[in-house]
Amino acid sequence: MAENDLVLKRAQAAVLSRDFALAARLYKTLLKTEPGNVKLLGELGALYVKAGEDNKALPYYEQILMFSKDDFDALNSMGGVYRRLKRYDDSIRVLQQALDTGKNAAEVNYNLGFTYKLMGNYDDAIECFESVIEDNPSDVLAYNHLGAIYALRKDHQRAVAAYKRGLQIDPNHPVLQLNLAKSFVALHNDSDAAAAYEAALRAKPGWLDAIRDYTNLLVRE
Repeated sequence: MAENDLVLKRAQAAVLSRDFALAARLYKTLLKTEPGNVKLLGELGALYVKAGEDNKALPYYEQILMFSKDDFDALNSMGGVYRRLKRYDDSIRVLQQALDTGKNAAEVNYNLGFTYKLMGNYDDAIECFESVIEDNPSDVLAYNHLGAIYALRKDHQRAVAAYKRGLQIDPNHPVLQLNLAKSFVALHNDSDAAAAYEAALRAKPGWLDAIRDYTNLLVRE
């Protein structure tokens, strides 16, 4: 057991140093002696996700569900993996299973919202992020995602309203300010767009995206 603990620590250290190939070899060595160890399977799956190899991660999460069909972490992680693999229906399926566990609904709704957004199912995506906000009204990024979905629908009035809701919590959030500026531009409200660009650049000086877009606005004017 002491030897396995040492191997596990080496594997975890290899992940931290981003030596994913070594970490994978070490985890697989451990799994030979403990093939049903859900924790090891989860760590190996997470390793492949960090390495950007979702196809390799998926079988390990599937193995976890063979041992524990309601494992929240495996279901939620698989939802993200399936989404990145563009297997959207599978993503929705496992994320709904994750919701049914009753654990961390906000995290799952984030995941679901992203999947619905990529599917172009904006109504369900909006419902997911509104649910996140209902659970945690101070989740600034949820307001940003909500505004971005409205912007995709060309409903910039509601996008502006969502961004402003987020800015009531964090007035100096640069991403919210930049996205607010873009929606103001779409609404031909150049003065408010300029103010939002300037706020974004005060919060994040030298931000090239904001500088480029603000410069384009000034040139048009």
